[in-house]
Amino acid sequence: KAIVQYQETLGMDPNLDIARFELGKLLLKTKKYDLALATIDVLVSKEQENPEYYYYLGRVWESLNNQKRADEAFRNAVQKDSTHLRSLYSLARSFVSKKEKDSVLKYVDMGLRFYEDDVSMINLKALAFFNNGQFGMAIPHFERLLELGEEVPFVYNRLAHSYFRDLELEKAQKTYHQLMKFPEYLADAYSGLGEVFLKEQ
Repeated sequence: KAIVQYQETLGMDPNLDIARFELGKLLLKTKKYDLALATIDVLVSKEQENPEYYYYLGRVWESLNNQKRADEAFRNAVQKDSTHLRSLYSLARSFVSKKEKDSVLKYVDMGLRFYEDDVSMINLKALAFFNNGQFGMAIPHFERLLELGEEVPFVYNRLAHSYFRDLELEKAQKTYHQLMKFPEYLADAYSGLGEVFLKEQ
């Protein structure tokens, strides 16, 4: 119903950018990606300074499985506003999946400059180091996530493995014991502990 109302409103006055933007977001939410793209493209083609337009354009391109165009849109959003956290996060996440550590760190550090306790950004920074085999560099960031209350199995598992690979065996052992609090991760915890005990002979 909302989509129809916005379409009728724009039919009467096509210059209502807020209505067009809300329509674009609804089309994205309802998985009408081609219509969403056409709608948000109109806003972007006006070369306005609103970074949200470019961010949502990126989201549409992601939904259409075109990460290259999505990253381009997110970069445009960051050019409009260097503190646009969601665009910075989206770019960093994209580079994490490509294992491009330096690009991840570039965008994560931009975000952390303004939002130093953002757990999503800290997580991406930890993963950039972890995926690159720099376990010692990943450790402080995983520890920071725990300090900020992110006591989730994913963090314990990666942190324990990082301790193990950095030969901090006692800390690895304690962290694997923490991981045992999550029943679905018992196998990982026991396997990790086995590696620790083997290393300790």
